[in-house]
Parts: sequence; structure tokens; C-alpha cells
Amino acid sequence: MVNRQGYVNRYQRSGKSFTVAATFGDARDRVLTAFNGVPYGEMGLLGLALHPRFVDNGFVFLYYSAAGTQGTAVEARLSRFLSRDGGLTIDMSSEEVLIRTPRTTQYHWGGTLGFGADGLLYLGIGEGNYKTKSPLLDNLFGKMIRIDVDAAPGYRIPPANPYVGTLGALPEIYASGFRNPWKWSFDRASGTLWAGDVGANDWEEINHVVKGGKYGWPTREGAHCTAAYPGCSTVGLIDPVVEYFHDPSAAGAAVIGGYVYSGTSIPSLAGTYLYADAYGKVFALRYDSLGKPAPQLLVESSPVVSTFAQDETGEIYLATAGNVYLIAPAAAPQPSTFPERLSLTGCMNASNPALPGPALIPYGVNSPLWSDGAGKERWFALPDGKTILRQPDGDWDLPVGSVTVKSFRIKGRLVETRLLVRHDDGDWAGYSYEWNDAQTDAFLLPAGKVKTVEGQQWTYPSRSQCLGCHTEAAGRTLGLETAQLNRDQFYPGTGRTANQLSTLDAIGMFSAPLTVSPSQMDKLADPANTAQGLESRARSYLHANCAMCHRPNGPGQGPEDFRYSLPTTSINAVNVIPTQSSFGLNDPRLIYPGKPERSIVSHRLQTLELGRMPPLGTAMVDTGGVALINQWIRSALGMGSPDSDNDGFADNVDNCRSTPNPSQLDTDGDGIGNMCDADFNN
Repeated sequence: MVNRQGYVNRYQRSGKSFTVAATFGDARDRVLTAFNGVPYGEMGLLGLALHPRFVDNGFVFLYYSAAGTQGTAVEARLSRFLSRDGGLTIDMSSEEVLIRTPRTTQYHWGGTLGFGADGLLYLGIGEGNYKTKSPLLDNLFGKMIRIDVDAAPGYRIPPANPYVGTLGALPEIYASGFRNPWKWSFDRASGTLWAGDVGANDWEEINHVVKGGKYGWPTREGAHCTAAYPGCSTVGLIDPVVEYFHDPSAAGAAVIGGYVYSGTSIPSLAGTYLYADAYGKVFALRYDSLGKPAPQLLVESSPVVSTFAQDETGEIYLATAGNVYLIAPAAAPQPSTFPERLSLTGCMNASNPALPGPALIPYGVNSPLWSDGAGKERWFALPDGKTILRQPDGDWDLPVGSVTVKSFRIKGRLVETRLLVRHDDGDWAGYSYEWNDAQTDAFLLPAGKVKTVEGQQWTYPSRSQCLGCHTEAAGRTLGLETAQLNRDQFYPGTGRTANQLSTLDAIGMFSAPLTVSPSQMDKLADPANTAQGLESRARSYLHANCAMCHRPNGPGQGPEDFRYSLPTTSINAVNVIPTQSSFGLNDPRLIYPGKPERSIVSHRLQTLELGRMPPLGTAMVDTGGVALINQWIRSALGMGSPDSDNDGFADNVDNCRSTPNPSQLDTDGDGIGNMCDADFNN
């Protein structure tokens, strides 16, 4: 733990108490803690990070305020040090300064250092009271930066940073437009970067930070135009996930970013982001039934909160001046009544839980959600005598007591089985079971988890993350809808293959019988079946992978509505300027007809950076899905333009409208493709 005076101390934990075990490093000889007669201000030793391979390389990184060396009285320094004694101490003489930022004030330094799952070092830097510098890309003030520090000396620029190659932009920049993002963290399960950005006079905010994101300061504070910029433009700016008014009597004066809880002592907080205000209020970022943020006050105490910490088990601590507190349940948690083993749930065969129990009905979908290439088996069950209500929009409303079950296999090996249960209160809850190595049973996970299975990363969602995708707006069960199940299914119990809608109707599973044949009902396309139309395959893919959030009353940010039932001209994405991050793309649109390289939808599907879609449970790019969406965007089919030469490029973007030119090669850059240019070499 760092002390602003310059100490780096190692603490010994005994039960709930912490004591200083030893001094790991002493940087007091170089940390500047007073400026212009003001002690500390917001200065001092502010950040510490150990390299992910610290045991091997001994790299320690510190961020602190120091006497200026480049014409100003003070500067911020990011430095690398070495521990040469197996992690007992830092060799303070080994300092290598990586970044210096000259400053003239003691305010808004930022400070948190940390490594992402990508092995890169991230640092949140405040704008130093230079408000207008925050959105500009020629400086590091008000930025989140990302660098590669694997090798010494110096550092490298990650080639995937958003402004690499952008004229006048510093390539270290990962995101911009912050005031003072001094406390931030990664969600261990999803990789989401959460940051608390301290406001000025009115609003405190919590942000999801994504590559190339622009967060609005100084034109906006939270989601509001500042007094200096009335009527400010919001184009390209990312709204906070949650904000609160800067009122000491109501919440406080400075937001303190925290962590996503991944411990086990408070199951009700699993997957929940915790943050605080400096005046001692600790909040849990809950979501309401519509998937909208609904913060819950957890703790209200008098000590000023300075920071959070998270241990190796996922439990969360907060620190005040001189004390460290464990966030613990107010009372001993009640033992879970949900079965700890899949074989005990009653859903699966007790002697072989890889097989369904007799109550489960198998089903399949036309357009599956991408799950890192995993094979899937799906079932559902209803309580005796209960039926399914088919909604006018095609979603199915399953009765209280219903269960859906999905098992995932990687290379044929069972890795996870998820249950979605509708409880007596009418709401749904998700439960994830992890299969053991012997493949004999699966065990209930209390929180999210990431592990390597058959050579690839697999993410087990927390219970709150389950409902992050299974949104109320989409009917919770997602796959169970008319257009998805309008297809044939093999039924092992009878050995028959039949249309699922007709079968379920015949056995009385619907509250009202079908009045028309399934052949006359909506049907999603199979995105992988090239015999089906490009437009219907692409729209089916977006429906299955995006529309659970991007629809009316869904939690997805932005104007998009990716439901299959809408014509493409009504999905609020074609030629629409993004309201969230542009990811550094040149003149982007959500969908730019003919230009997937300028289409945010294509970019989000391809990236494994923060801001990817779907946002949870994916660590691999769906190359087939990306190719499909890119082909659709290039063709512009369904967007009001024909493809006269049938080469896959619509006339409005084709550089040879009457002659097939599938490569779109244009050697002399005159806008006329080589296949129809009489003078293609100029």
C-alpha cells in the first residue's frame, strides 16, 4: 500500500486486522508533497503496480508528484523500479522515469496504476486544472493511457491503441475527456474498466472506459453541459453509467471508484460494482427491472473514504485516514438453499447430470448467440399444468416455476451448465455450474470466474451478469421466442424430427393454440447458411447477439434497435453518428453503408478490447459473424440501393457499377475501379 508521503508498506493481515509488516520502498527523497505553500493538495505518492510477472522480472511501477525538471516547479512521474531481493524491498536507486508531465498546479493528478488482462499498463491522469487540454489529443492531461512495459529500458506503444498513426495525437492515449479519473479498476470476470471521475461543482460520475472513448470534460460534467458551454454538443461523447449531484448533504463531494465484487462472503453482491463518495457513503451499482442503473446505499459512515482495495479472493476493502476496513455482511449470511451440485437440482439425470431429466424439453434456435465457438445443448421445463403465453412481439412469457437449462461444450468437453429460474416473486435468476475435470458433476459457482479450458479462456458469469444479457426488455429467456424456435428439432424421446412450434402446440404447451401454420410465421435465418438471403442472415445475427439490449427499454446505450422484426431502414443505425465511443475510427457511423471499416457495429464485433459486443462472456472474435456483417454492410442490401453487377457491392458504393469488381481495386485512386477504368495507371 502506498502512503502519500512516499512510503510503500507491506501489510500483514490477521483476521480482520492489518498491521504494517515492513517497508517495501521509501520514495520520500523524491516525492514532492507541498507546492506554493499548500501541503499535499492532491499530490504525493499516488499509484503502485507490480508487473504481472513480478516474480520473474521484479518490475515495480510508481506514479508520484516530484520537483519539476522541464521548466515547471512540479511534474508527474511514472517510473519503473526493480526489486532485486525476491520482492522484499524496492531498490530505489534503480528508478527509470518513463513519463514526465510538467505541471503548474497541485490539483487533479489522477493516480491509479494497473495492468489489464492484456498485460498492458494503464494509468489514469487528471487534467491538472488545465480544463481545455482534457479533450485534446496532443497532451496527456485528462487521459487514460496504455503502454507496454514488458521490456526495459523505456516502453512500447501497443499497436492497437486508438490513436496510433493519428497526426498530432499522442499514441499513449487510450481514452480522453476526463477531469480526474483517480480511482479505477478492471472487472476480473468481464474485463470492463470502471472509473470514478471526480466532478467540479455539480456532478460526480462513474464511467465504463473504452478504447478511444471521449468523456466530455470540460464541455460536460456527468451528462450535463457545463456553465461555460451551454448547449454543448454531445456527438461522440460517452454518457456516464451513473451520476449523482455534488451535494455534501445528499451524497458528497468526490466520487471514489471501487471494484466489482467477486468474493463469496456476500453472495447478494456477486458481480456488483461498489463505489463511494469521499464523505463515507458506499454504494452498490444495482440495476432496476428495465436494466437501468439504480445505485443502492450500502454503508454510511463518518470517516472520509480515500480508496478501495480487492484481495485475491475478490473481497473488497476500503481505507480511510489510518484505517482499513473489510466490507462484510451485516449479519452471518444465510446458507444457500439452491443445490450445490447439478445432479441435485432435479433438472438433470441424477446419475448422469450431463443428460436431461424427464421434465426437460429439448429445443434449438435458428440464430444462436456467439459463445466463443462452444457447442450448446438447450432444454426448458414448465410446472405441471402451466403454459406459455406468446407475446404479440414473438417473445414468450414462461410461468413462475419455469426453468431453462443450457450446457456448453468446448471440443466436446462439458465446461458449464447454466440454469435460469423464474422464482415465486416473478423475476428470474441465473445460476452457473462449473463441470469438474472428471466430467461426473458440475458445482454451483457463488460468483463469476475465468479459467482456461481446452486452451481457451472461458468466462463463467456472475448471477447479476446473467440478467445483464437476459434483460427484462427481451423477455429474460432470449432464445425462447417464436422466430427462433420456428425450425425442426430432433426429439430423442420419440426419435422424431418435427417443427418445434407444431410439436409444442400439439402437446398443449401454449396458452392459446396456433391459428396459422409455422410456415406463415416469423422465422429467423441461420447466419451460417449461405443458401439463405444475406439480409435476413445478417439481421438475424444482430437480433440474436445485440437486440437483447438494443431495443426499446433495453439497457443498451445509443439509439440502435436491432430487433429482426424491423425493416433495416428503421433500426436507427444506418448512417447514424455514434453517441458513444468512436474508437478512433475515421468519420464513423453506427453502420456506414459500403464501409465496414467506418462502421462501429463491425468494430465492436471485431475487437476484444473494452467496448466489444456482446460485452460479456466472450474472449474470441466470431470471425464468421464479422465476415457476415461486413459483407452485408458492403452490399448495402436492404438499404435502398441495388447491386446491378451482383459483385457484393451496392451501386451507391461500388466503384464499377456495371462490371463486377469484387476486389474494388482502384490503382490510380480516381474513384473508378480497375475493372471498368480505361486508364487505371493514370
